[in-house]
Amino acid sequence: MAEAPKMIDPKKLEGLVCYGATNQEISEAMGVPWHLLEQKYPEVINKARAIRNVLIRRALYDQSERGSFQATRFLAKNVLGMSDNPKHHGPQNDGFARLEAALREGAAMIHRSETAKGPRSRS
Repeated sequence: MAEAPKMIDPKKLEGLVCYGATNQEISEAMGVPWHLLEQKYPEVINKARAIRNVLIRRALYDQSERGSFQATRFLAKNVLGMSDNPKHHGPQNDGFARLEAALREGAAMIHRSETAKGPRSRS
């Protein structure tokens, strides 16, 4: 006798993909081979991957705006195509140096602003 088809909860599938679970992890959690999930729910999977990418990108930009040099450097290299390799001369390197200087100045301005406000009272 054939086994009854497994009921798939698209919201659960979307959640697992959004959290970055691997195909194998999703397949095991759902109890269905990955290729069948891909066949039956491609729009759910694609939407969840897009949401995941936006969330990661937003978190990376937020970190950069809060002064994370590592996040800013990653964005500069991967989004703007800049390089900090001295062998690469030209506008890309100049742009990275200007970006780095601007970020350091912005961080200094924030620090001066917070210092001028004085210590915060704890209530």
